[in-house]
Amino acid sequence: IATALSEQSPIKYLGANEKGAVFIVSDPSHDFLNTKDHGFLMKIIESGLRMSKFDIAIVNTANQSFDRIMDEVPHKYIVGFNISELESMTSGMKYIVQEIHGKKMLSADALSDIEADVDKKRVLWNALQVMFDIQKSKS
Repeated sequence: IATALSEQSPIKYLGANEKGAVFIVSDPSHDFLNTKDHGFLMKIIESGLRMSKFDIAIVNTANQSFDRIMDEVPHKYIVGFNISELESMTSGMKYIVQEIHGKKMLSADALSDIEADVDKKRVLWNALQVMFDIQKSKS
């Protein structure tokens, strides 16, 4: 007997997810992410985190439920941009890394809001440094 679950197609994401770093967005008008937000996120990932598209996964909750993403996409790290379900899990605290069920999670504002706000960029970067254990450079 086939179940509804077995008929669901696998979750699609951008990247190879080799390091289990999953970035969750919500963009109903695109398969994954609009060009501007994608460029900004990849700049953070490549320049800031020193990771590549092979290390990460970008998943859009507009196409997949948050619960399915959490259940089916292997992860050690979850960064959500304006994802209400993640905000609930992290008690509404944004830009504070929390460990939940042995996984590091971070809730942040929408990428477009962060890109337009220097203070939000700074607090996001500080939180990502904590999350991924990046040593701050001495200047």
